[in-house]
Amino acid sequence: MASYPRVKRQITVERCEKFISENFFTDLNLRSSLYRKCTDSEKYIQLSVYKVPDLKRISFEEA
Repeated sequence: MASYPRVKRQITVERCEKFISENFFTDLNLRSSLYRKCTDSEKYIQLSVYKVPDLKRISFEEA
């Protein structure tokens, strides 16, 4: 039977930290993919508000 490779916790933690790091592999890691550009332009940001009809709301206990 083939034995499975052992998982070394410290190596796994280090790889996860580098995957989300601001300092390591910044062109390849998750952070670089998610945060390529940041903007606060009104063109890209919308805020929607929902008004409850007749202010009929259920109580916290009911929810």
